[in-house]
Amino acid sequence: MACFLELVFLFRSFVPFCFGALKAWKEGLATTVLCGYSSAQTLSALQIPDVPTEFQSSPPSLCRSPRLPEHADQGPIFLLECDSSVLGALQKHLVLHKIRRKVSVEPCPELRVWAVLPGIPEEAGGAEPLPKHQGTTILTRDPRTTCMGWRLLTQDESPALVPRGRLADVWDYHRHRYQQGVPEGVHDLPPGVALPLESNLAFMNGISFTKGCYVGQELTACTHHMGVIRKRLFPVQLLGSFPVGSITPGTTVLTESGQAAGKYRAGQGNVGLALLYLEKIKGPLHIRTTGSGRVALTTSVPDWWPTATK
Repeated sequence: MACFLELVFLFRSFVPFCFGALKAWKEGLATTVLCGYSSAQTLSALQIPDVPTEFQSSPPSLCRSPRLPEHADQGPIFLLECDSSVLGALQKHLVLHKIRRKVSVEPCPELRVWAVLPGIPEEAGGAEPLPKHQGTTILTRDPRTTCMGWRLLTQDESPALVPRGRLADVWDYHRHRYQQGVPEGVHDLPPGVALPLESNLAFMNGISFTKGCYVGQELTACTHHMGVIRKRLFPVQLLGSFPVGSITPGTTVLTESGQAAGKYRAGQGNVGLALLYLEKIKGPLHIRTTGSGRVALTTSVPDWWPTATK
């Protein structure tokens, strides 16, 4: 039986697409274009992953694009996906650090970002749902993990360009990535709070340990080489019923004896992410609601994590 694709239109500066069942999402994502002959050097100094030297599977939220003809004479072009709520802050940050380099930074509101998710897990590493480039359309595999499928950037708001695709709801997309333990956006990765290694960015092609200097390199490299990571961001599931909104981000996760095991980060419904101490995830855990109710919580280790960490 043919597998359907899921397309989700993401409200960000990029749009995620889904392979299997189509999920459409118009809120959350935004896209910024960075172009100029010094754009690669500018990005390299500001981000943890390597900057791709050619159009290929690139670091999370980064795509090298040979398209966008209006910028064809301005050197390399990069498209950066970001949480739409921080689009202005990202642009200011890039402009501040470009110094005198020949780089231009501008929003790209005409591009739609879609997530193409596998209809079944077995399809995750399979063939692409359509050719990588069709006119102004750009398709690239989500570099974080194969279970997140592909990202599709297009000016077309119609999901018809993915064969066998089915339009789905954006909340299905969020639920899928929470179940897979994939953080995204400022709610899951709060600026100034989330640390790269604790957030599992090393598992998602989000950190290079061989590149040159970047902001925050000393702490990240030191922690990596010492091999001491006491907390990680885990996918969690809440068991039982509880009022909507009664579990807020930052709520302490407790062990059976009442000791702190970590903090609930973000979620949707009964699935979400929590930053937990590795030594305390094997026993029973629970969380308190705002009404002092008790809700049991279970953790899981994603199948796509490296075997050595399980």
